Order: sequence, then C-alpha cells, then structure tokens
Amino acid sequence: MIRLSKLVKFDTIRWLYPKAIEHCDMFDNAPCAEFMSEDSLSFFSDFSAFLLHQEKVKEEPVLVSLAFWLRSANLTQIAQKYTKNQHEPLGSVFQIAPNNIDTLFFYSLTLGILTGNKVVVRLGNTASPIASLLIEQFIEYCAKSHYQAANRLALVSYPRNDDISGSLVAHADGIVVWGGDATVNHFKTLKTKNSCKNLYFPDRYSIALLGEIAKSDIQKAAKGFITDVQSFSQQACASPRVVVWLPNVTTRTKQLFWSVVNEHWGNTQLTTAEQVDRQVYIQYLVMRGQTQALSSFDDFDVIDVSHIQQQDIELHCGNYIFVQNHLSSLHDLNALLQPKLQGISYYSVSDEERLEVQSLAGGEHIRRWSLLGQSLQFSHVWDGVDMVSELSN
Repeated sequence: MIRLSKLVKFDTIRWLYPKAIEHCDMFDNAPCAEFMSEDSLSFFSDFSAFLLHQEKVKEEPVLVSLAFWLRSANLTQIAQKYTKNQHEPLGSVFQIAPNNIDTLFFYSLTLGILTGNKVVVRLGNTASPIASLLIEQFIEYCAKSHYQAANRLALVSYPRNDDISGSLVAHADGIVVWGGDATVNHFKTLKTKNSCKNLYFPDRYSIALLGEIAKSDIQKAAKGFITDVQSFSQQACASPRVVVWLPNVTTRTKQLFWSVVNEHWGNTQLTTAEQVDRQVYIQYLVMRGQTQALSSFDDFDVIDVSHIQQQDIELHCGNYIFVQNHLSSLHDLNALLQPKLQGISYYSVSDEERLEVQSLAGGEHIRRWSLLGQSLQFSHVWDGVDMVSELSN
C-alpha cells in the first residue's frame, strides 16, 4: 500500500492535494472503500454540479463534457453493469497523467476511486490552461468536501525522478500509465509487486472512414468531424489523423465536406513550434513521393496520398493535418489495421461495410467504432480494457 509519508525525503515533489506533506496522514490513514459506494458516487456527481456552476468552466467544451460524464445518471449506469459483492478494491493505485490530453487523467482517477481504491496521480509539471483550471476547481471542491472519497486521493507533480516513481510503483497495487511508447516502456522497467495490476496505454492512432454523404447530412458530418479533432489539437489517440473514403464516394462530396468543415472550423491557434512541425510533416510526405494534392484551408491542410504506410501515421504531428485516401476497395484498408490502431470514426458506412472491415485481418486491431462526433467520449472500457474490472479484484 502506498504511504505518502514515505515521500518526505523527496523535496522536489510539489504537493497539489493534499497541500503539504504534513497533511498526508489524511491519505495514509484512510481505508479503502466499498466498490461503487454511495459516498464515492455522490462525491463525483456533486463535483459535476460544482463544475457546471463555474462560469469559466462553461467556456471550455472538454470540461463541460467531463462534467456531464460525471453526472449521477451516467456513473450509476456504469455501476449497475457490475455486481457489487463480486468486486473489491485493489488497494492503492498510482497513475501517470498524459501531457497532451487535458482531462484524460480525471476519468481514470474517477474509476480508481469508484472501485474503492486510494489513488495517487502524478501530473505533468507544465499543465495546460484547461488542465490547470480543472485541477484548481477540483482542489477547491475537495477542500470543502465532506465525502470520505476526498481522503483517498492525492495529486502530486515532480520532475522525472526514478527514485520517486520507483518508490510509488513498488508499493502500488495497480498502476495506470498514460503516455507515449517511451513513457510506457520506461515504467515497465520499474519493479512492481507481483500482484500489481499494470494498465499501460501507449501511442495509438485513429482513422475516419466516410461513405457517400447525403447533401442534407453534410453539415452534421462536418461538425462531428470538427468535434473529434479540435478539442486537443488533433493530439488525442481517438482523433482521426487519416480520412479514408469508401470507393463509391464522389469527388463532389469530398470537396463539399471539406468546404463545410472549413466554414464551421472557428478560430484555432497553434504555436510557432507546432506550425514548424506541420511544415516538416508535409515536406516528409512530399519527399516520400506519394502526395497527389495539397489543399490548404484557413486553419488546416488536407493532403491526398496514393497509399498510406503505418509509419506515415506514427510520424503524424497532429496540429490539423488530414491525410486523405480514396479506397479502390475495402481490402485496401487492410494496411491501416495495425496493432497501434485504436479506433475508427465513421459516417455513412453501412453495417455490412463495417462487418467487412471488421473481418479484415480478423478485425483484431479495431478496438472501437465511433460515429463522427463521438470519438472523444470516454468509456470505462478504453482501448479494449475494462478499467473497472482491472482496477478491482
């Protein structure tokens, strides 16, 4: 079991909640809770209401989405999928938050607490404005909370340090690592208890599969696509990097789709470094000799390629570059159905076509199908992993 008081020797730790090492007995002395207890469920559903009453939060769609996911109705629906007396908490869970997705850590934190565990989250040293706002609001809420669940969590930040991480990992009953392949591989080298449950979520990519879209549906499809790619600058694993069109789609439909996407795109800002990354990636595709056309819109680029290799997707920098390919047959999609594929966003794709795609290469690498606009909606079954079951015994 993790004990925060054991970390007193590390002066590089920044204590976010509890506020100081002197207050860590609250966490250390807290017992684990019953699986899906009323205290835990109410703790997060009340935080949902707290968030939705903050004017600053209402201006951030990803925080509003989180607040809606935390509603009592949704959490109760998740809880009802499991039989309480068949599950018990692991004990203590250590979690590494990702740097590129502002709110993802909070979903798995929630599931860790709901399953009755004590949870320690290591946050990045440079949180984004949205992540900072979420953390600020959550700490304020926890400080006023009367729920026991607040005693079972800790939020800390520290520079990369294997002594600190190793100490936490060595005593954890479960670890959750969100990050790139390098981060995941590094944490796999740290020694854990034999009984520890390890949940690793490395680099993944997603694609969009689109059929012939009726003119009356173009607006809906375009807005859904924007929702999937814009929230995290196309950095989320679930955000499509490649747009694949079915064989029957007309050139006119593709042109109209991108025109409507551009019309509804809104204002997005990229840093100078992100702009440079965009140009480097575009030049990479051009030098590879597969680029057929480049369409530059106000805030994004669409690059037509004759065919796509997995390396092209792995090197993709996000930042609103869309690699576009028109299939000659569904079997051409096979090259993209690789182990790193997380999911497929789709629109105007029939059930028969989805089944045919699923059957390619056994369909084993398609972890998730999502209708355009729903790719970033978090599920407790993520990347093919039932996190509720894995965070409990």
